[in-house]
Amino acid sequence: RLARLDQPGEEPDPKVLEFLRILEQYRRKCEKEGNYLEADRAHQQLEMLRKQEEKRQQKAVRARQIAERQDVQIAHNMQYTDFNAAWDKSRPRRRSLSFFRPLPRTSTRR
Repeated sequence: RLARLDQPGEEPDPKVLEFLRILEQYRRKCEKEGNYLEADRAHQQLEMLRKQEEKRQQKAVRARQIAERQDVQIAHNMQYTDFNAAWDKSRPRRRSLSFFRPLPRTSTRR
C-alpha cells in the first residue's frame, strides 16, 4: 500500500515495515485462535501505524518539492539578473536614453 519513491526519507522505513508485518501476523494468529478483541486491537494499531508512516512519507515529499521549487526560483532569478545585465551591456547608454527624449514637434497646420 505504501508507495516506493526514489528520494531518501520518502521510501517506507524498513523497521516500520517489519513491525507492520509482525503485527499483521499477530492479528491473523489472534483471529485464528478466536481472540477477536486482541485481533481488533492489533488491527487498529496497524491502521494507526500505516497512517503515521504515510504522513511521514508525504511530509518528506512536500519538503523535497518545496526545496525543488526554491531551487527553480533561485535559478530563475539568476537567469533574469544575467539577462538584464547582458541586455544593459549590449545597449549603448545614449541609445537607451534616446527612447525617453521627447519627440520633435511637427507642424500639423497646413
